[in-house]
Amino acid sequence: MENKYDHKNNCPVCGFGLKWDLDEATSANEICPSCGPQFGYDDAIRYKRDELTQLVYRNLRKKWIEDGMRWDKGQSDPPEDWNPEEQLENVPDEFK
Repeated sequence: MENKYDHKNNCPVCGFGLKWDLDEATSANEICPSCGPQFGYDDAIRYKRDELTQLVYRNLRKKWIEDGMRWDKGQSDPPEDWNPEEQLENVPDEFK
């Protein structure tokens, strides 16, 4: 699946291609348009890339999957070709 944003940075929760890297996202409180976490808030411990960070992203991913993998938490329509199952394959290895 080709991401809406053609960038190398993928969301650590859902694998969506982000327009910014995670460090920029955290300092700017960016929100993933696919799964919805606000970086720098929902992942406040993210400054340490350790097991606790991985656990936070895994728990956010689990909740997103349990909630039906809705685009933008159901607030807007997903891109026409969006496939959340395929997208999950793009989660960076360090956060799986």
